[in-house]
Amino acid sequence: MIIPFLTDFPELIAGTTTDQWGDCSKRSPENPYSHILECHQRLLGLCDFTKVYTPYITHSNIVCNIANDDLNKETDALITNKPKLFIAVPTADCIPVFLYAPDKKAIGIAHSGRIGLRDHITENTIIKMKADFDINIDKLIVQIGPHICASCYEVGKDILEEFGIEISEEKGFLPMQDILIQNLLTVGLKPHQIRSTKLCTLCSSQGNEQFFSYRNQGDMRRILSFIGLRS
Repeated sequence: MIIPFLTDFPELIAGTTTDQWGDCSKRSPENPYSHILECHQRLLGLCDFTKVYTPYITHSNIVCNIANDDLNKETDALITNKPKLFIAVPTADCIPVFLYAPDKKAIGIAHSGRIGLRDHITENTIIKMKADFDINIDKLIVQIGPHICASCYEVGKDILEEFGIEISEEKGFLPMQDILIQNLLTVGLKPHQIRSTKLCTLCSSQGNEQFFSYRNQGDMRRILSFIGLRS
């Protein structure tokens, strides 16, 4: 099962898989690489695209243009303006961030977990899209995909302090989406340019559709968020 996003742009195909689609992790010990290829082939079967590019997630803040950069290096975000291929990130509780610049037909996708959020992976993706494709930030659309919500994401006081959140207790809840949106507004986006699914990988469901969550007893399986240009 796939939940589609950015459907008001017919030149795009974008979405996030659910657990019904299967495990899309590159790390899961019980998931052989052949299964990843099978997941990619099923995704390509939805259209006449030719390839799926996914980074090996390392929680970096490095962005890769698949046309120019080395995909083997440490990276947690991909950008392209090439049609007929998907760029994708596997996630569980981290935020998949879809980016689309319709004025330049340029796309990006970022894996923004707690560390990536702290180190500004999404803002770096916007900066690289501006540098490589000369996008107009005023026209950029950002879609926030399914991730763990603030009510489910309890962390230690030290982690909250990394984001400037002061509490008297030893633990509290980290509002990753709120922080991401504020960061996007700081770099020049307007509220109408930012969209959110409001789906939590731990507590949300949509009909029978569910998501994998690392906070759910250390589940190592991953959903896949993807975006591609038809032409």
